[in-house]
Amino acid sequence: MKNISLIIPAYKPDEKLLTTLSDASNVGFTDILVVDDGSGEQFNDIFSKVEQLPYCTLLRHPVNKG
Repeated sequence: MKNISLIIPAYKPDEKLLTTLSDASNVGFTDILVVDDGSGEQFNDIFSKVEQLPYCTLLRHPVNKG
């Protein structure tokens, strides 16, 4: 899945997001884009962990865009 990017929209995620990202990496995804869809500051901890993953890029919307 070297030439395939995975896009994951995330709104107020829990720790399951990190498990999903790990699982996606384990099956071969090397380019994963996670979009924080205006989740708010209380979710910064999870998104900070996402930013540390070498196979993930995080984009943020300041407000939910649906």
